[in-house]
Amino acid sequence: MVAADELSVYDWLNYVLPIETEHYWFATAYLIMYLFAPLLAAGVKAVERRTLQMIIGVMALYFCVWKSVLPASLATDRYGYDYGWFLFLFLVAAYIRLYGLPKLEKKRNAAILYVGTSMGIFVLMVVSGILAEVLPPFAYYMDMPDTYNHILCLLSSIGLFMLFKDMKPWEGKAVEVIRHLAPYTFGVYLLHEHILVRYRWMHWLGVDAVWGNWKFIPHMIGCVAIVYAAGTVVDWVRAWIFRGVKVLFGRSENGQA
Repeated sequence: MVAADELSVYDWLNYVLPIETEHYWFATAYLIMYLFAPLLAAGVKAVERRTLQMIIGVMALYFCVWKSVLPASLATDRYGYDYGWFLFLFLVAAYIRLYGLPKLEKKRNAAILYVGTSMGIFVLMVVSGILAEVLPPFAYYMDMPDTYNHILCLLSSIGLFMLFKDMKPWEGKAVEVIRHLAPYTFGVYLLHEHILVRYRWMHWLGVDAVWGNWKFIPHMIGCVAIVYAAGTVVDWVRAWIFRGVKVLFGRSENGQA
């Protein structure tokens, strides 16, 4: 861990203003999208279908298509780690909800899209790696196909979504356990992605010691369980404290304290 006197002003800003500094990129992007959600929802209902299609098409070109086909890094490409991409996904989801995707309503077509684009990602990465040995510019494509805003990744996610869109939830004891744990899942993300923990927890759990041998997979499963359990416990404690504060202030407002 880093001592308090070793922290810079920017370090403290990361802790005090996590949204503005993108301490947690997902939380930053999601919060901004959430703030715009009412405006986007109203706008989607107000515009004609053709207009919505054009908006989505232009945004797809800007955020997705160009970066997927050009053999160069674009200055505006954030790999899907920004609120602009989240706003685009909101519009895509809204379009699917309003108008559907008739050709993908058949589970077979959705499965073909998902498997085909997923294999496309794999093949493109492998081929790019081979070509990069002869033509260095192809090294750009080695890590690019699995970025969030790559066209293949987008199509793959749409296919997977359509595949499970109409799935009916099941019930049982396992589902009850999931419902109780689900509210604390975000706490797991916040804990293991904290800037003081993000690059250290793998070292603490000895990941380097098993890298490259058969122990890696069972060790990885154990690490996931430990991280999830620790994050769940921490967030449960936070929720317990907040419930106590809420009760305390509630009693004070009613004149009972």
